[in-house]
Amino acid sequence: MERLYRGKRIDNGKWVYGWPYSLKPFSNVKEMEKRNHPLLGEVYILMLNLEWDVESQFNYLKDPKAFSHLSESVWKVYPDTVTEYIGREDINHEKIYRGDLVKVVVEQLFDEVEKVGEIEYCDELARYVIDFPEEGVTLDDVLVELYQIEKVGNEWDNPELLDSLVDEELDVNLRYKLTKEGLRKASPNSIMFLGEVVDGPGGINMWDTGKKLLWVVVKGAVVDWAVYVYYKYPNYPDSSSIPSYEKVRDFGNKVHGRHFIEKVLDFDDEVWELYRD
Repeated sequence: MERLYRGKRIDNGKWVYGWPYSLKPFSNVKEMEKRNHPLLGEVYILMLNLEWDVESQFNYLKDPKAFSHLSESVWKVYPDTVTEYIGREDINHEKIYRGDLVKVVVEQLFDEVEKVGEIEYCDELARYVIDFPEEGVTLDDVLVELYQIEKVGNEWDNPELLDSLVDEELDVNLRYKLTKEGLRKASPNSIMFLGEVVDGPGGINMWDTGKKLLWVVVKGAVVDWAVYVYYKYPNYPDSSSIPSYEKVRDFGNKVHGRHFIEKVLDFDDEVWELYRD
């Protein structure tokens, strides 16, 4: 994977791309002040411009006054904005970095749902994830043929996107609705809707473990349906064996109880009468 970082310049606020000289910010330390070095005394990270050769850059780092003509070979950037390219591009072929805000378009058989989340690194899973306020979906999960990812901003330039759009999406768009017409059109044994939920009082409380469950709504042989769940990380802490939604359908546990299913799905009394309990 290409190793590339970005950072937001302190002098003009523009984004620059290169390699950090150190991931430890320079700080106002007395010993540094005594040296009277022009690059010291502030809190920032130095980002190396990849268009310049390393020898020139280190000459500038050693003596910024003598090599002032090389000032554009190294940039001062805000430490919290230094983020790494995650090795993936969005649908518009833009590189995705940690801290980017992305829109995930989930194309369902009878519906289309948009979610906005932030790219973060999960230490527990040792990989990048899309972080939503109420749920977490790993990047590997969403980069399948049913999904698209579009970069819409980042947490520093567009914080309002995460505050407004995501909350609205979670309150409205993430609610699926199952209808008799939808059941009639669906193919037998097909997955109509899918998602993630917590195993607990706030979600589908199967065993009250607090762990994440994958859930699917499956059309039956006629006009019946059922919901099945399966642990997202069945071999925790090993995160490499996340089951497919087809496995959830074929080997998952059936959910009993309308009050549990209504946590993730909307339907009326007529549709509930068709549930394969």
